[in-house]
Amino acid sequence: MLAFCFLLLGQAGHALPGEADLNATQEKLASLESCLGEGNAAVNKLRRGLLSGWGRWKQQRPSLLNQPVNPPPAEYLESLDRDLKACDVAKQQKDEALRRAILDQVLQDVTIKANDCERFGMGRLVQVNVSTMHGGTAENGWVVFWRWMPVGPLQTVETSMPGLTSPASKAFPPGTYAFRAEKRVSSTEIRSTETRTIIVGGTQTVDCPLVIE
Repeated sequence: MLAFCFLLLGQAGHALPGEADLNATQEKLASLESCLGEGNAAVNKLRRGLLSGWGRWKQQRPSLLNQPVNPPPAEYLESLDRDLKACDVAKQQKDEALRRAILDQVLQDVTIKANDCERFGMGRLVQVNVSTMHGGTAENGWVVFWRWMPVGPLQTVETSMPGLTSPASKAFPPGTYAFRAEKRVSSTEIRSTETRTIIVGGTQTVDCPLVIE
């Protein structure tokens, strides 16, 4: 089963407060631009939000542009690292079609983040609540696992969410993820079908049910 849970969803001179904290973000964005092409529109949109805040640019108020900007959450930067890892895998591909397919997935992830950043002003995390449903009723006691959706031959790491259902909750950067649940009954391990989830803008939380058959 493949399901979709849509969340309708500096220049030289004196450093500004918080500027040093943005160095890691600047470096990752520069590497993404090198990967996707100089002047890439999605990277530029994301850069404007993460380094300056979209609200400041929309209002065109210099006083706002000079205020410090908080760096993205650590989980957000880790998701950019996953994009960069995918870029490295793409560079190693001799098959041009496969290389392009991987880069398209990276571009899709950057675009999702850029659009969300534009809507909410800066990089953010979204609370995802995963419930396990059996026969239309929530069933508790399941361990939920998540992973960033794979791109081409890139193998992504599966990690368990804290706590058991229902629901199991965790905050994620905007992007595309896969969720599944498992539970041991006596000596038998039962697994749900993996569900694809696209977090793509909207409110602060999204509910994503996993159907247990």
